[in-house]
Amino acid sequence: MPVKRLFINGADGIIAVQLKHTLAQETDLVNSSMWAVDRENLMNTFEIVSKVGTRCVFAFTLMLFTIILITMCNSISSSIEMDYTDLGVLKAQGFTVGKIRLVYAVQYMLALFIGAVLGSIAGRLWAKKLIGFILEIAGITNVGTEFSFAMLFVPAASVCICFFVFAFISSRRVKSVEVRELITE
Repeated sequence: MPVKRLFINGADGIIAVQLKHTLAQETDLVNSSMWAVDRENLMNTFEIVSKVGTRCVFAFTLMLFTIILITMCNSISSSIEMDYTDLGVLKAQGFTVGKIRLVYAVQYMLALFIGAVLGSIAGRLWAKKLIGFILEIAGITNVGTEFSFAMLFVPAASVCICFFVFAFISSRRVKSVEVRELITE
């Protein structure tokens, strides 16, 4: 069976060029290899890949966050338009604008909370396999992926609170519903 990857770590003090030269003279490994680097170059490469990967994930998350906010705003606006008569009836029965807006915000936060819980469970179950698979390509075979409660709870709670506030702000159109307009209809 052919070997896909072979990593040789030389003892301290051995320079990669010397190791490569010795291996080339005594074996056929270097002649058939595609890549031979020293530890410093390898660590620099890993650092660059890590920084690029982190920035890509951040950019994707920011873009996804923006799309979700736009979708939520449109959804809340259309929901208010569709429930215009019902909102007027609620106002006529004594519900305040703040209570009605709070109901909209809680509806969206509840959906986000359920998604955060399910996402945290899925991440806990599959993160080690996915991260291990991706990093194996780079030659890193032993990766610890232990998650603490805070690592899962703090981001999920932050997202839920942020979207709750945004949903509350987006539901400001409830103020424009007038009871007397509904009576004339």
